[in-house]
Amino acid sequence: MIRNPQTRSAMIERLHAQGLNDVEIAARLGVSARTVANHRRDTGLPPNARNMQTGLYGEQLVIAQAQALGLPATHVAQQYRDHPFDVLLNSWRVEVKTVQDTSDAGVFKFFLSPNRKGRFANPRQVKNYSRDCDFFALVCKSRHGAEPEVFLMTPAEAGEYVRINTRDMQRHLPYRNAWHRLEHPKSQAAA
Repeated sequence: MIRNPQTRSAMIERLHAQGLNDVEIAARLGVSARTVANHRRDTGLPPNARNMQTGLYGEQLVIAQAQALGLPATHVAQQYRDHPFDVLLNSWRVEVKTVQDTSDAGVFKFFLSPNRKGRFANPRQVKNYSRDCDFFALVCKSRHGAEPEVFLMTPAEAGEYVRINTRDMQRHLPYRNAWHRLEHPKSQAAA
């Protein structure tokens, strides 16, 4: 275990630059993965874990697309640990879920279980999506070069499992790029 904070910081940054993820760095240095994640976040280093990079990619994509449409967007998950949703879009609470297609190109599977593992959250954390967010932004990231697609659904519309087949969009077409659902701030839409 490295006790000197400056030495530990330098080691974390060096190992991160080699492509190691938080758990791997923590094991090498004899510290907790939380310590590594805190340092990485405080110094602005991106996550090296593939699933975390995929999640961050989706959150940044949703923010960029919303802002391009003139919708105010804040990346709250980046600012606050264990936050109940990822992005605040025009006062709507949006949980972003990003997956890559399966071996069957164009097929995306989203498991929206109330027991979920977040980037910084306790793995046994129970998530009440209907209470904690207004919309899911389901980001379909193709491994085969197709442009990513975003589907905007409420937790009630999504349920616990969503399977999107981009070659057969009949069921999910109303949710595809449905940014119009967020055009009016939540307070105005409720009125």
